[in-house]
Amino acid sequence: MAVGRHTARRRGVPPAGQLPPYDRCMEVTPKTLREAEFREVKRSGGYLHEDVDVFIEEVAKGVEVLQERLRQAVERAQRAEAAASEVTGTDETLRRTLVLAQRTADLAVQEAREQAARILAGAEQQAQAMRAESEAEARRTRDDALASTQAELSALEAARA
Repeated sequence: MAVGRHTARRRGVPPAGQLPPYDRCMEVTPKTLREAEFREVKRSGGYLHEDVDVFIEEVAKGVEVLQERLRQAVERAQRAEAAASEVTGTDETLRRTLVLAQRTADLAVQEAREQAARILAGAEQQAQAMRAESEAEARRTRDDALASTQAELSALEAARA
């Protein structure tokens, strides 16, 4: 007995690969296959009930395997989608962290520049004050030296005279 090799064509059955119009929306499940009922043929040329029953049972088992594979594939797809959304969330978190780090770095650089400008301005003021003080001290020293030199010159001229 060649189970699964039913090649005889019955009247009204379309060629392989084509479904009859009434079967286009039929849900094929192991249960529908096992509960399928066929009319008995009183004339010769029909199929043996045992062959049909064995074939239907094999097809039902095959459908069960396919349904299990489909269930597993759907679970894997759902896990992959969840992982992808986590990665997307992680990517978004990383992007936000990088933007925040960039803003923090920009603020730190700006604050450092402002502080450097304040320090430089203070140093320039201090340098100007020191220069002015040094120039004033130099003028006083020069004036004192000039006065001292003139006093000595006057004393020498008076001693000569």
